[in-house]
Amino acid sequence: MGGAHRRSLGPAVAVALAVFTATSACSGAPTSESAPSADASTSSTGPSATPGSASPDPTQKATDAVLTSYDEFWAAQVNSQASPQKRPDPGLARYSIDKALADAQATIFLFRKNGIEMRGHPTHEVEVTSLTLSDPPSASITDCLDSTKWRPVYAATGKSARAPGQSSRVIVESTATVYDGRWVISTSIAHRDRSC
Repeated sequence: MGGAHRRSLGPAVAVALAVFTATSACSGAPTSESAPSADASTSSTGPSATPGSASPDPTQKATDAVLTSYDEFWAAQVNSQASPQKRPDPGLARYSIDKALADAQATIFLFRKNGIEMRGHPTHEVEVTSLTLSDPPSASITDCLDSTKWRPVYAATGKSARAPGQSSRVIVESTATVYDGRWVISTSIAHRDRSC
């Protein structure tokens, strides 16, 4: 895929389309670069590989770490939005910072205020579209979120709270960086006008 790394994950991650997009769609977050790049410059003074063993590819290692953090970020959102009256999943603060964390918290607050819960399970297909390992490290992520089987409902009645005419499959663009020694999501924007 020309340097891009794609991975399909199971129904552990997603986005609250009806409310999340309202709190994040206007952000000026950077968009994914058209051509994936990987700046994997490493020090030549690092440990050398022993004969017969290959050194781990730093680009692949970072890509795997980015995808894992993205997966954990959305898993924490799914857990938190399923029971917004409870304390948010601690993975939310561990795997996101800045605008991504603020938007996720705002969505949970709105759900709590309006008596909405997310039921069912979503699926998504995620791809790291660019990766830079220089200082500061950064990555761009594109995701096709499918919430066909993951829906917002009013907890009191079980009736749908999905915005009318909204697509159940949307593009989500996110950025990641390294914070406190781990990859975290710093922005995550759902484009409800871009179906996938």
